[in-house]
Amino acid sequence: MGKVKTASEVIELTDILDDQPLLRHLQSLSIGDTIELEVAGVRGSWQRIAGAIQPLGDTRAAWLATRQGPTPTVPIGLGSSTYLATFEGRNRFWDIPESQIR
Repeated sequence: MGKVKTASEVIELTDILDDQPLLRHLQSLSIGDTIELEVAGVRGSWQRIAGAIQPLGDTRAAWLATRQGPTPTVPIGLGSSTYLATFEGRNRFWDIPESQIR
């Protein structure tokens, strides 16, 4: 997982640090393509624009809130398509008696 500077309303591709594979993947997208990313712990949709990616929908408010924070960089990575599937599988075991803390 790399880092990204929180300097503007969009993420400039030049502001992505320490994750060359992610940067190359984002650069390979066509303008208008969308991608699921996890930025500052928030998973959401982003759209490729010229030289940058912009947050879509609810992701926009989360990104703007992140920019208000004290840190100049936040973590960024690809959103995993198996995230919800693996969470659902683990969630089944939370309510069984063997998992209760005594």
